[in-house]
Amino acid sequence: MASVDVAVVGNGIFGALVDRYGRFVWCCMDTYDGDPVFNCLLNNNSDKTGFWDVLLQDFERAEQQYIETSAVLTTTLHSCHGDSVEIRDFAPRFMHFDRTFRPFQLIRTIKRVKGDPRVTIRIRPTFQYNSTDGYQTRGSQHVRFCGPTHTWRATTNTSIRHILEEMPFLVPSEPVFVVFGTDESFANSLIDVCQDFERKTIGYWKEWCCSLCLPVEFQEVLVRAAMTVGIMQSEDSGGFLSALTV
Repeated sequence: MASVDVAVVGNGIFGALVDRYGRFVWCCMDTYDGDPVFNCLLNNNSDKTGFWDVLLQDFERAEQQYIETSAVLTTTLHSCHGDSVEIRDFAPRFMHFDRTFRPFQLIRTIKRVKGDPRVTIRIRPTFQYNSTDGYQTRGSQHVRFCGPTHTWRATTNTSIRHILEEMPFLVPSEPVFVVFGTDESFANSLIDVCQDFERKTIGYWKEWCCSLCLPVEFQEVLVRAAMTVGIMQSEDSGGFLSALTV
């Protein structure tokens, strides 16, 4: 049975669930109630399809937390040899040209923390409620996951073979960025965009938290609860979701 110990990542347009090991186990990217591109949470935590994860060689344990007063999730994986790698996940949300910018994107940063961690990136989306895995096409720095009605794109600054063939590789000194979302190319530097989006997203949620009226007692817990409710509010309808797997 799949674990229900999961964290929420979202931006008011779509939401995703991440387990304690940094695996995306649920995500309806086009709408909250759309076709789940990642769905292994409701498929007995399948290790074959319906997820996006990062496997650390000789994995031993994991730690997970949100960056303070933000919706940016960090998962740190440790190996039995003392190697560590940090994974940061978020869905961009910030003000841009006097409007709330909420793209259909999940941004993942993989950063070496200690030692010489070797990881494997596995991106295995499904289509039409897990009835087909679709097919893949590649570019110089991206992979397109094509289904009957939707096409998603993963853009990265690492070798495409690392994703296509799920090849283990040594995490370099510079962070590895992977952006999964709509089938659109990047006109600017991927690294600059990811770092800028993360900075602006953290700033947005910090400012959002300043607007809350909360008692001093249990403030940290209440802030996190309020942010979770905010993430799970559909801005298309204004309603709140009781669960992302509706």
